[in-house]
Amino acid sequence: MLGALISAVFAVACGCAAQGLLHRWMKELDPGERWGLGGLIGLGAFGTLSVFVGLLPNGVAWGLPALAGVAVVGAIAAWQGKKLPSPSVQIPKGWAILSPVYAVLIGLLGLVGALAPSTTMDWDSLAYHLAAPKIWLLDGQVGPIQAMHHSNFPFAIDGLYLYGLWWGGEAGAKAFSVIIFGAGALALFGHLRRTVGASAAWWAVPAFASIPVVAWESGTAYVDVGHGLFAAFALLYGSEAMTTKRAGCWALAGICLGFCLGSKHTGLHIGLAFGAASLVVMALRRDFSTLKGLGLAAGLGLSLAAPWYAKSYAFTGNPVFPFLHSVFQSPEWDDWRAEIYANEQQTFGVGRTEEGRDFLQIGHAVLGLAYQPGRYVNPGQTQGLGFPTGAVGAAAVLLALIPAAMGWVNRRSQLLLGAMGLGMILWFILSQQSRYLTIWAIPACAVGAVALGLLDKASLRRPLQGLIALQAAYTLYLIHATTTSSQIAVVMGGMPASEYRRQTTSFAVAAEEINTREDIKRIALYDEVFGFLLDKPYLWANPGHSRVIPYETLEDGEMYADAMLELGFSHAYISTAFTAPVDLERWLAAMGVQGDQPYQGEDRQAQMQNLDLKWRVLIAEAVRSGRAVLEPSAGRGLILRFTPRAG
Repeated sequence: MLGALISAVFAVACGCAAQGLLHRWMKELDPGERWGLGGLIGLGAFGTLSVFVGLLPNGVAWGLPALAGVAVVGAIAAWQGKKLPSPSVQIPKGWAILSPVYAVLIGLLGLVGALAPSTTMDWDSLAYHLAAPKIWLLDGQVGPIQAMHHSNFPFAIDGLYLYGLWWGGEAGAKAFSVIIFGAGALALFGHLRRTVGASAAWWAVPAFASIPVVAWESGTAYVDVGHGLFAAFALLYGSEAMTTKRAGCWALAGICLGFCLGSKHTGLHIGLAFGAASLVVMALRRDFSTLKGLGLAAGLGLSLAAPWYAKSYAFTGNPVFPFLHSVFQSPEWDDWRAEIYANEQQTFGVGRTEEGRDFLQIGHAVLGLAYQPGRYVNPGQTQGLGFPTGAVGAAAVLLALIPAAMGWVNRRSQLLLGAMGLGMILWFILSQQSRYLTIWAIPACAVGAVALGLLDKASLRRPLQGLIALQAAYTLYLIHATTTSSQIAVVMGGMPASEYRRQTTSFAVAAEEINTREDIKRIALYDEVFGFLLDKPYLWANPGHSRVIPYETLEDGEMYADAMLELGFSHAYISTAFTAPVDLERWLAAMGVQGDQPYQGEDRQAQMQNLDLKWRVLIAEAVRSGRAVLEPSAGRGLILRFTPRAG
């Protein structure tokens, strides 16, 4: 809990420093908008700085304390310079009082999630969002991480986890997600209170907080909430500048676009979609007076994000690694790996054919977000079995569609809807993962709030208000039932955190064993990516992750063992948590451990020609030859020890 509190204090300092630095463009904003937006921009800035200072020699070791000091000094300077607004507290009347209450409840559920250890359900948090910063923290240096291609993604939000892990471990890092959620809710309310009115703004808060993926990810280390908020405010300030020609809005739009591009590659969709929609509007109105402002915002955003893409290019030869391999040929990747990666991205949603996407299915894809969310979320997306916590919910979809269909929109909403429409086409073509849609779902809440502000008759407002209320009630139940109810015991001290992790994460027991064994120096992980639980050097060893292990040139178990020892691996761990019993039995027989049925003949030839299966043959033959010794493991997996050639 102390680590989470330190993260909160640091976030306030970052927010104050950002307000002081950007006072010129923020002084006319709503106080709530200033505090919330300042927090988001400050966190984005210091998350970015932490990684790039970390690139310097021993940069993480000395850079984090130095940057924390800069944040505190900046906050003091902003306070003394009287650049911080007085909080504007407004108690809503009537049923609107439930709006802040609901936001606080969702925030508390997120806090419980942040304080509890992440589980298998929180997959990417353990796989790389927390794992890459932990490696850099242990090394005292930011650098390439072999096989974890995710470490080359834009990390403006993940960079904050360096601080959180430093002073508060896992909880200190995940606390930033709760803080980002709170800052986003405050900024969204303040912005809409200024531009639409307080009544509509109060409804926007539960609309945002009731997006299931927003509510769930606020207690994890996923970055889609922060990424979506930066996208939303890039669109909101851009559309405000387009319709009011307020110069300061272009600067804020550019800054938010920069941190949107700097936190996830899908930020590129925002720039393309909003830029295209804006140009269409200019052409239709025959008024290009805002073109200069649009160009300045785009230039500012690209300048802020460019270092991330330069870093990826320097490490891999591809600025958007591992994407667009056909355009940017990277020595770290190849066509086979690019194909399987693209195939996995395409398994989400509907409308996939052998010739590409069937565009007649785009309506089915959009509406399907509401009635079949399991097709847009891991795991089992092709069968519709994905976790509902990753969905965007019915309200986010309908808050855009209903006002558009009924004409309850103004010029700003028309521009937003145009950008959203183009963005949804990109999403439909590339990868229909629902959590990628926070960049459009959060602006959809703003479109719904604008509609509520435009409607004079209560009878017209009630359908939208009822939709938000129903979604809010469902999301509160969903998050509590699927995650919070099991987390409460460990957070309240009724269960040790280590025991909770053993019960909820299959790798936990084996990780504890690996950490305590002095003979394990560097370990290769097969079918297991939760290396965050390890305190030793490791590598994701499956062929699809990287080209570090030269599987293509290895012809037998002896060559495989030689290669692993040459690469510095003393051991390998193979998870069997998701292996069918019949497949495990056959594999053990091929090793000669349980039965004696080696791979041979056409069977061996077929598997050796399939890179997805070849490593299993190589390991089995290494065990049979004695070059890999199967050792007992307390976890749900196998531990192998590599041995040198005799003599």
